Amino acid sequence: MAAALAAVSGLVSLDSIVKAIPEYVPKRFVESNIKAVVEGYEVAKRSLRPAPSVD
Repeated sequence: MAAALAAVSGLVSLDSIVKAIPEYVPKRFVESNIKAVVEGYEVAKRSLRPAPSVD
C-alpha cells in the first residue's frame, strides 16, 4: 500500500520505501518485499490516468 501511495501522491519516494524495508522486515523476507513494493509502485503508476484539464 505504501508503494501505491508513493506512486499516486508523490509524498514519499519509492527509494525511501525500499531503503526502509530492511529496518522493519525480517531479513529472510527483505528481497521478496522489495520486489513486491517495486511491482506495486509500477502497477499504480500504470493505472494512473491523466486528470481532465479544467479550461
